Amino acid sequence: MIGHHARVDDHCWLAAESVVGGNAVVGERCFLGLGAAIGHDVTLGADCLLGAGATVTKSARSGSVFIGRDTELFRLDSKHFMKITKMGGLGLK
Repeated sequence: MIGHHARVDDHCWLAAESVVGGNAVVGERCFLGLGAAIGHDVTLGADCLLGAGATVTKSARSGSVFIGRDTELFRLDSKHFMKITKMGGLGLK
């Protein structure tokens, strides 16, 4: 999704579900991973890398890297989770 008046320069890769806010600028050769988001009026310099799910709300210089944290592994396995949350009817065994 590319917002109003946004600019994406040459040789960029925007993966599925990535979002570029209005008036934002994505410099040359930037990579936006799955679900990455760039806020309104944010400028990324050339050669930036945004990992999956990363959110950038302030302008960044060329060569910047943004990596989002992975979701923490839940302490229960799926069988026990379904049992205690009354979702067992979903057919997971």
